[in-house]
Amino acid sequence: MKKIRPASAAGKFYPTDKSKLLEQLELFKQNNVHDYECNTRAVIVPHAGYIYSGQLASNGFQYLDKNIKNLFIIAPPHYVAVKNVALSSCDAWSTPLGEIEVNREINEELVTKFSCEFQDNAFEDEHSAEVQVPFIQTYLPDVKIVPILTGHDYEKIKKIIS
Repeated sequence: MKKIRPASAAGKFYPTDKSKLLEQLELFKQNNVHDYECNTRAVIVPHAGYIYSGQLASNGFQYLDKNIKNLFIIAPPHYVAVKNVALSSCDAWSTPLGEIEVNREINEELVTKFSCEFQDNAFEDEHSAEVQVPFIQTYLPDVKIVPILTGHDYEKIKKIIS
């Protein structure tokens, strides 16, 4: 049976209604500032409620290379202390837009090579990674995600992304 992480930030940080969420994301896309002619494999975007930071996040997501197969979401934890690097053991994450697959192969590699740990309790109520997912589902609908929470282990993150 598939293990799915349910949306916990929907209704607090972004709409729970699929049509309202799509409408909001489309409005962000229409209002994107197009300052650059480039594609990138990494963006740094905010993780507050969409009313506060959705437009800025959308401005960043528009530049992601459309050929990306896996997208790492590296975010800070707000509710559970994470001393190492926390991974989600779920097969997929759910939002009002549907499910997005977690790349479990990469997760297993991160556990083996970098001693990362599955820590689902850190993701349960955490919004910082989840608020990125509807943008990812909109901009890169076929991508797999690798959600990561880290509190202090920036050296390990540096090695992972190198």
